[in-house]
Amino acid sequence: MPKTTARRKGLLTANSSVSNSNGGANNIVSLEDLDLHNDEEDGPEYNMSGHHNDTSSDDESVVDEDDLQLSDVHEMVVMDNYDPYANDVWIDDDIQDDGEGNYFVKLYRNGEMFDKEEHGRMELRPWQLFYDTQNLRDVVRDYCIQSGFSVVIDRSSNSIYTVYCSAEGCGWRLHAFRLPDVFTWEIKSIQNSKHTCLGLEIRNPMVTAKWASSVLLEDIRADNDISWKTLNTLLWNRFKAQMETSTLYRVRARALIEIHGGYDDSYAFLPGYCEMIRRTDPGSDACYVWNPETHGNYGGVLLSAVALDGNNELFPFAWGIVSNEDSDTWGFFVHHTRDLLRSTRRGDDWCIISDKKKGIECALDKVWPEVDRRYYTTHLARNWKKAFLAPLMLSLFWKACGAYSKFTFKKAMEQMDKVGKGGTLWLAKLGDQARWTKHKFNAATKCDSNNSNFIESFNATLSIERCRPVLTLLEGIRRNTMVRLATRRQKCEEWTRTELCPKIVQIVQKLCQNSRTCHSYLSSAGEFKVFEVKSYPLLSLNNQTCACGQWQISGIPCRHGMRAILDSKLNPHAFVDEWFSVRRYKATYANGIKSMPDLEQWPKFNMPEILPPELKRGIGRPCRNRKRDDTEERKGKRAKTVRCSKCQDFSHNAKTCKRGATA
Repeated sequence: MPKTTARRKGLLTANSSVSNSNGGANNIVSLEDLDLHNDEEDGPEYNMSGHHNDTSSDDESVVDEDDLQLSDVHEMVVMDNYDPYANDVWIDDDIQDDGEGNYFVKLYRNGEMFDKEEHGRMELRPWQLFYDTQNLRDVVRDYCIQSGFSVVIDRSSNSIYTVYCSAEGCGWRLHAFRLPDVFTWEIKSIQNSKHTCLGLEIRNPMVTAKWASSVLLEDIRADNDISWKTLNTLLWNRFKAQMETSTLYRVRARALIEIHGGYDDSYAFLPGYCEMIRRTDPGSDACYVWNPETHGNYGGVLLSAVALDGNNELFPFAWGIVSNEDSDTWGFFVHHTRDLLRSTRRGDDWCIISDKKKGIECALDKVWPEVDRRYYTTHLARNWKKAFLAPLMLSLFWKACGAYSKFTFKKAMEQMDKVGKGGTLWLAKLGDQARWTKHKFNAATKCDSNNSNFIESFNATLSIERCRPVLTLLEGIRRNTMVRLATRRQKCEEWTRTELCPKIVQIVQKLCQNSRTCHSYLSSAGEFKVFEVKSYPLLSLNNQTCACGQWQISGIPCRHGMRAILDSKLNPHAFVDEWFSVRRYKATYANGIKSMPDLEQWPKFNMPEILPPELKRGIGRPCRNRKRDDTEERKGKRAKTVRCSKCQDFSHNAKTCKRGATA
């Protein structure tokens, strides 16, 4: 370190002796020969009082660091462990201090630590102290934006920071320096504290995307989809500044990275995330597989598995993110889902409902062929309408898929052959009838659902989380599921009924009302023959079966069974399967998901960092919402017919109207 630099930073001691290599004599360096107020870097116009000094004599010379020789100042001792609060440094009788003989203690004592004020009330004064360099720069920027001017950095180093107003002819100038503790900075002087320029109107170059993202961070956190117009309004109302539209998009992007993390960086934390799940929530399964050769920005496909509980509510229990949707990725997901379900001691006694895509079809046939399977008939109906346009054919399709009895199914297929050829052949290509028509479903499952897409309903609950980085998405799903389980566990404790779940009770009540069109005839103890319109299905309360087939498959008595139960003066709730009981429901939500600490609180793991999967961007902006079928109503669309408010005509609105207002 140069000797004068050490002298300026207070690293020289007085009354210290050192051996001279030339003669070995002890030489004393007195601080009376050093000028503390005239620094060769600061210049004569700056002093510690913050005012201009024009009284410097002409015969004073400035010592150059390069020209300073060891023989000129004798020997100097540099203290590497300098403490500005020590009492044995910089002792000088000429310095007017508080009597303790410590000049830098006076600097700290007389200095005023800058206190953050609201925008519009911020003031900068000499002797103000700042925690570090970044704190000083941020305060200067905020003050410039508040006052409506910009600055140019004249000098910026590890120890000096000087800026002046960018307007031509304005003499405002600020000079700050770093104190010997290496961290604290202090404003040494402010020259011409009153600006003589007119300032800037709206566009201020000091208003950058980085600054705007920091001051609007909480607003963007509250609404991740906040519009650029709203951001510009907030900037104007709070700081009297505005930005370009493209810059505001960058502001929001920077803030979202600060809130949710980066897309590429989030993949590197996946191994640690899996380990944290296994540690914080014993019994949970979390794994990751990656190809080190793949690279790219961000992307992927979300795979998930959702079940139905005893109250006919969604119960998500498995989810994962893969690079794309094919037989390999589905095989990976099905393999771990199979191991997870088998660990519940039910073996292969499960029923999987899915669409008829090749990826999941091949994965289930290869990895888990023993499990019972069904198809979403809603997806089948989309392909059916492409092959058969007649509404009657679609009606017969739903009749065949929803038939609870073999007789009803046979009748629908015969009528389908009469209406149009090819319908029965198209259904035959679907394979086993147990996968798409209800009368062939396994009665042990006690669920007759085949036309509801649980996964799409689950994806709808993710909302905007689907557009976030992979780690934020996974933790968002885990957090939502954790809250879902905990909320339902608390809610079921407040239920007054202890037999059936509330939604099942509503179904039973509706079936009781529908049973009014039926008449039951007792044939023997617990055996009935029920009349409805033209049919006479046989019913057995002893075996809990009905010829219509609905009771056996759904686990809830059909309307024929309800008629017989009510005529027998029995409780209908006693004939509902145990899977819909409150006891089973409470057992389902007995064990919840435990919370996980923040990313910054994770321990260090010795695990490899993985790269994000390769992304193949399509044309246009990625779609956030699910693509709805033609038969589904559009979300948020209240009217299907557009009508002009000016001419009262249809097929256009008032904005595109060319006829004008009519009487």
